[in-house]
Amino acid sequence: METKSILKSLMVLALIGVPVLITSCSDDDKDSAVIDDKIKTEVISFENQKLNEQGFWMGEENGTGVSDEWGGTTYICSYAEKDLSFNTSYTVSSYGFSFMGFGISNRTATGFSATNLTIDQFNNVTGKAHDGKQFAVVYGQAATITVSNTKGVNVKGFFFTNSSYLVNSVENGDSYAKKFETGDYLKVTVTADNGKSVDFYPADYRTGVTVVKDWKWLDLSSLGRVKVLTFTFDGTDKGSWGLNTPSYVCIDDLTYEVE
Repeated sequence: METKSILKSLMVLALIGVPVLITSCSDDDKDSAVIDDKIKTEVISFENQKLNEQGFWMGEENGTGVSDEWGGTTYICSYAEKDLSFNTSYTVSSYGFSFMGFGISNRTATGFSATNLTIDQFNNVTGKAHDGKQFAVVYGQAATITVSNTKGVNVKGFFFTNSSYLVNSVENGDSYAKKFETGDYLKVTVTADNGKSVDFYPADYRTGVTVVKDWKWLDLSSLGRVKVLTFTFDGTDKGSWGLNTPSYVCIDDLTYEVE
């Protein structure tokens, strides 16, 4: 009889508009609460890498390099911060120095000169990081982010802007690439190891003229839990060696959730 009276009282309270809170103490609910408490949001800001006197890092001679058919030697490097590692290959040759993958910069110059390519490729059009002092410069196909956490992470996204090199090429053309015309674009695809991907366009002339010149947020939450992210570039100006348009984009404040 006591149980029936309690239920009857609850029904009356509900009918007259008084909120009634019924809680459950199941094991499932307890587990969910614990999991929520363990989720942390992390931000990769690229501030930990020591830079050279010109204000950039593009890898270094580290360990035993691999010789190539053009007389260069390539050293495999990486930048690591928290749960993530960013690949870089640094090449030394008679032509100078070059890199593929992720470089890091704190340069405030916004211009670009082909005669100063080694340095100016680390300029972005805003002249600053999104937050803090340093940002990453992504160059070339198959730049890869690897997660050290065996469970993977849920990437929320990152901020991106354009390399000064790309903007100069798109707006003026250069010795390798043409000046963009109506219909041209440069597309960057971020692909996760689970097969999902997100596209974004640093320069897009398909409907009007869009060239990114500030820091913009790219939402990657649709990728779900990931262990590897790979950047690839595509566009309309191609030749027998692939893209003619410079395959550059700058990123900062990569944000993810981890248990």
